[in-house]
Amino acid sequence: MQKEFLFCSLLLFSFFIAKGQASVRFCATVFQNGECVLQNTKFFSSQDSVVQKVSMLASNPHGFGTDSLYFEMSSIAKNGVETFYSSLSQSVESDWIYAWKTVYFESPGRYAVRVLNRQKQLQAQGTFELYLP
Repeated sequence: MQKEFLFCSLLLFSFFIAKGQASVRFCATVFQNGECVLQNTKFFSSQDSVVQKVSMLASNPHGFGTDSLYFEMSSIAKNGVETFYSSLSQSVESDWIYAWKTVYFESPGRYAVRVLNRQKQLQAQGTFELYLP
């Protein structure tokens, strides 16, 4: 009886661990094979630029299990209040392990990104900062 309980507990625990392994990373660019180039959470633009490109790479080693992902972005004020910035959708296959969207930001600041599935359930989230001249 103890072995059955231990097995069921481990199985349930592994399900929650596997479900929570999705992540979002921020990159200067993403190659077609899903490689994140210059991963960072701080991006600095050159003096002659008015926009900064940031690629948001979502990944899940177990597949996303959905046909659509949504990248929802908010700007974060100094007092911590978030303001909706933009939302982008990405069609995916359920067994895909990565997908990305690239955005050109015009305003410096701190941004929050949430990756949601078709049912609007949170898959991953992260923040990054953008510095423009």
